[in-house]
Amino acid sequence: MRRRMRRKAQIVMWLVSACLLLAACSGLGAGGGSGVDVSPKPQNDTEERGHDARTGAGTPAVSREQELIFDPGRYTVSPELMKERDKQLSWKQDTSPITFTVFYNSPLGYEYKGWGNDPISAEIKRRTGVTLELTFATTSDNSQINTMMASGEMTDFIINFDRTARGNLIKQGFVEPLDKLIDLYAPSMWSVIPERQRIIYTEADGHLYTLANWFGDPQMTKEVKGALRANSGLVMNVADWEKLGKPPLDTLDQYKQALLLAKEKLPNQRFLVYEDGQMDQFMARLHGAGHPKTIGDDGTVHMNYRDDAYLQGIKFINGLYRDGLLNPEMFSIQKDQVAQAVANRQIFSTWGYQGTTKDHGEYSEDSPYQLMSIPQVPGITFEWQDLTGSAGGSSAMITTSNKNKERAIRFLEFMQSFEGQTLTYVGIEGEHYEWADGLIQRTPEIEEARADFTKFMQEYGMVSQINNWAASGYVDQLGYYWSSRSGMKVYKQIEELWNGNTVDEFINSALTVQAGSPEQVIEAKITDLHKQAKMKMYLAKSEQEAEIEYRAFIAEAEKIGLAQLEAAYTTRYQQLKAMGF
Repeated sequence: MRRRMRRKAQIVMWLVSACLLLAACSGLGAGGGSGVDVSPKPQNDTEERGHDARTGAGTPAVSREQELIFDPGRYTVSPELMKERDKQLSWKQDTSPITFTVFYNSPLGYEYKGWGNDPISAEIKRRTGVTLELTFATTSDNSQINTMMASGEMTDFIINFDRTARGNLIKQGFVEPLDKLIDLYAPSMWSVIPERQRIIYTEADGHLYTLANWFGDPQMTKEVKGALRANSGLVMNVADWEKLGKPPLDTLDQYKQALLLAKEKLPNQRFLVYEDGQMDQFMARLHGAGHPKTIGDDGTVHMNYRDDAYLQGIKFINGLYRDGLLNPEMFSIQKDQVAQAVANRQIFSTWGYQGTTKDHGEYSEDSPYQLMSIPQVPGITFEWQDLTGSAGGSSAMITTSNKNKERAIRFLEFMQSFEGQTLTYVGIEGEHYEWADGLIQRTPEIEEARADFTKFMQEYGMVSQINNWAASGYVDQLGYYWSSRSGMKVYKQIEELWNGNTVDEFINSALTVQAGSPEQVIEAKITDLHKQAKMKMYLAKSEQEAEIEYRAFIAEAEKIGLAQLEAAYTTRYQQLKAMGF
C-alpha cells in the first residue's frame, strides 16, 4: 500500500512560509543573490517572444514575483512538502507527444536499449509526452561537440559534463539562457531550483545556461531523516584485528603500531593499508589542515597543500611506505583485483570510501570488514567535509536550435521537480519502492537487481545517466540509504562513527573558476601535476626525499600559475559572499 503522508500542519506551515518568502523576495532575480535581479529584462512583448520557435501569439511572460516561490534551502525538506510544492508546476499544461534530439557529451559505458525500453524512460514518456532521441560521444575529449559547433548543427538538448565545452557553447552562442526561458514559459520552475544553485551557476553575463546534476546543499539536507554527512573514513578487517588482541586505534600513532603488529603476525596480508585516492587529504586534515580550498581569516583562498599540516600528513604516509606497511601495488591495481583481495580477506585496513569493501558484498552480518572510529592526532580536532555539500556538475543545456523551447524548459522543470527526481533516482512508487516513515524503502526485487549495477542501470533505467539528469543531494539522502538490512547496519555505523566529524564547507565546494577561462586550464594542469607528485612523495626513500618532492611540486605548481588560480578562487569567494551565499 502506498503511503501518502500529507500532514495538514506541514502544508499550512509551507503555505505560510512561502507567502512570507514571497513578500520578502519581491524582485528576486535569476542570478539569485540577496533579492537582486542581475539578468537583463525584455523591453517589450516582441523581445519576450524572441526565443519562441512556435507560430502564433505565444504565452505572455509571467514575472516570478507573481508565482508562489519556495526556496527549499530555507525550510524543512520533507517528501510531503516537496510533493505539495510540485502541484504549482507548469509542465502538466501540455503533455502531448513531442520528440527532442539530445547529444550526451560523454561515452555511456554500456549498451543503450533505446528510449522507452526501460521502466523509467517509458514512465517519463507516459507522464510528459516527451521522447528523446539520444546520441552519445565516443570519446571524452570534446571532439564531437567541437565538430558540432564548427558545423553549426546542434541537437535540441546537450547534456554536458565538461566545463570547457560549456564555456565554449556559451561564448559562441549555441545555448539559450535558461533564466529567460523560465521567466517566459515556466516561472514556477524557480521553486525547484535551489537559491544557492542559481548563484553558483549564473555566469558572468548574469544568465543561467545549465542546471546542476547532483547538487547538494547542506541547508536542504540537514533535516532529512537519516541524512549521512560522511561516506569515507577507516574500515578494518576486525577478524584479523581481533587476532592481534584488539590493539588500540584511538590515535594515528596507535594505528601505525597496529599495522606494524599486523606485518609481523599476519605475513600473508597483501594490503595492510589500502586507499582510494583520499589518503593525503585524510592525513592532512588529521594533522590540522582545512578544506583543500582553504579560506583564510582575511578572506583569501589558498590550496591546503601549501600548509605544513599537509606536509606532515605526507610524511606520515611516506613513513608507512618506508616501514613496509603500504604496498605501492595498490596504485595500479584494477577493480577486479580489489574485489579478489576483498574476497580473500587480504586487505587489513582501508582509508577512503567505505564502498571499497561494501561494493563487493562485504558488509553482511558476518563480514569481517567493519567501520571504525577515525584515529586522531592528539590536540587536533579532525574535521571532514560534509558530503551533503556538493556544487554538482554542469548538466542539461537547451540549444538555440531547439524547435520548441517552451516544452523544452517545461521538460527540464519536470526533471528538476521532486516527482522527476524521485522517478529517475528510485523508480515508480508502489512498483519499485514504498514510503516508510518518511524514508524510501526499495522492494526486494530492486535490491537484488542493484547487485549488478551496470545491468541495473541498463535494464531499469534508474540512477542511469540517460535519465538521471538532475538528481539532487536531498533525493540521494532519501533514496540511497536505509535500503536493506545490511545497508541499514552500515549507514547506522556511519552515522554513529563518522557523522560527528563533519563540517559544512559548502562554500569551498562552490569556489569554481569560470568555464573556458585561463584559470580553468591552470586548474586542470595543477590537478594532473598533483596526482603525479603524490606518488613520488608517498614512495620516497626517505623523509628528506619526500620533503624534496613536496617542495618540487609546489615550485612547479607556482610556475604553472598556482597564485593566479588562488586569486581567482578568492575573487569568486568575494562574489559569492556579496550575493548573500
